Amino acid sequence: MDSKNPRAGLGAGAGISSGRDAFSITSIQQKIPVIVDRHVVIGKGADGTYLVTVSPSLPNHPPMIFNEYRRARGYAGGLRLVHRWAIHDETGGGK
Repeated sequence: MDSKNPRAGLGAGAGISSGRDAFSITSIQQKIPVIVDRHVVIGKGADGTYLVTVSPSLPNHPPMIFNEYRRARGYAGGLRLVHRWAIHDETGGGK
């Protein structure tokens, strides 16, 4: 059997446990992303407008102002679908 397997004399699993092929725990931990609990907030302004914000804020998602609740809710729903963020509606459903 040893004549058919040229690596038989190296020991079982020698290539798997070598230090240069294995990942260290610290290199794996450095690649794990930090998860931030973001959510979309729908608020109502004093002038009857609706403000949609992301909390904690992101520069690529600035606060948006809408004249109608339906449009504000649609925008917030889109953010929820794309990013899986929860929606916090502080308007009571546009009432």
